[in-house]
Amino acid sequence: MKVKKDQYIIYPGHGIGQIKKVLKNDGINGKSYEIHLIDTKVVIKIPEKSFDSVNMRTIIEEDRVEHVIDKLSDEKDTIQEKDWKKKALEISNKIKNGTCEDLVYVIKDLFIKNISKSLSIVERKKYELCFNTLSREIAISTNESVSVVETIILEKLEKLKENLKLN
Repeated sequence: MKVKKDQYIIYPGHGIGQIKKVLKNDGINGKSYEIHLIDTKVVIKIPEKSFDSVNMRTIIEEDRVEHVIDKLSDEKDTIQEKDWKKKALEISNKIKNGTCEDLVYVIKDLFIKNISKSLSIVERKKYELCFNTLSREIAISTNESVSVVETIILEKLEKLKENLKLN
């Protein structure tokens, strides 16, 4: 993955970051990057060779945004696992993988669960992490405000609720 200064990236499980410095040959690690995580204001330094192992990726291309947003109201792609341990593991794996489709999957599953049963604190944090990451990523990709994107996502989730006939 080729990145440059000031570019936004997705660091799965942590959210969106912006590359603030490119550190040339940093000893044994080679080239490293100083990344400022937007939501937590944490600054991290990651060697370029570690990008793949942490599933770091660039922001979604604008031409894919509509497809991802439409998946939010599609009732076909929801987690069907009934065993809560397996479901929790699947959700954690999807967050670690960190693709837009995985974020949508987790958002939808936890949104559906919250209709019938309150989310645990851990589930709520996972939902918020995925929701915030996806909405900010789409906002950056489309040059739209985060609040507008959040409204669109919530409207799609309400459509999902209607499609599944949930109240």
